[in-house]
This record gives sequence, C-alpha cells and structure tokens, in this order.
Amino acid sequence: MKKLHNQEEAGSSDHCNCDIYRRYLLPCSHRIRLGFPIDVQDIHPRWLIQQPNILLDLSTVQLDPATLAIVRDPPVTLRKGRPRGTRRLPTSAEIVQRAADSAENVRRCRLCKRTGHNKRTCPRVLK
Repeated sequence: MKKLHNQEEAGSSDHCNCDIYRRYLLPCSHRIRLGFPIDVQDIHPRWLIQQPNILLDLSTVQLDPATLAIVRDPPVTLRKGRPRGTRRLPTSAEIVQRAADSAENVRRCRLCKRTGHNKRTCPRVLK
C-alpha cells in the first residue's frame, strides 16, 4: 500500500478522513497509531489469517486391511494435445524418397530453365 499524505484532519485526534477502510476493508494506520481499540469484526475475513487444520497422526490410527484394499490410486487424466515422444521415426525408404524429392525441386530460372541463377540475373536477358 502506498503512503497516504495529509489524511488526518487538523486539530482532530479522534478520527481521520482517509478512505482506507472503504477501499481495503482494513482499519487505517491513524486509528492504530491513536490507540483506539480495533474490533476483529471490523476487519474483512479475507485479511484474517486462518489457522491451519490440525492433521491426524496416521501412525497411531489402526486401519483394517479391508479398508486399505478399497482405497485406490486416483485416476490419471490425459493432457490436451499430442503426447510427447510419439512422433513416428521415418523409415529408410522415406529418407531416400525425401532426398530424391529435394533433388527434383532445385530452383531454376523461369526464362531459360537452368540452375544457378534466377530471372533477374539470367545471362540471356543481360545480353
């Protein structure tokens, strides 16, 4: 919370005109400094620290084997999307086919159909 300046009324020592309680539902620092009693009911429940629940010591609890047999692991849910590591590895025939396809798809000049240059740098047009 940023510091609020000039929030206390001049000449008044019993209250202030700040909006801390209306904004944050907390007692203002001026009231706390003046020593007024603060009722716990004045503080909104979201600002109160809840006491943690006390856990039972399960080492002292006696459970019969029939009860333990009923308790199962929780179900595992699948995540969205393609699972990791399921991408299929290509076969050797597919690797050879891709190499042949890339050799066929060599870039060529659109004018003379030769490789090594393009339409803009074609030696036939430059002559």
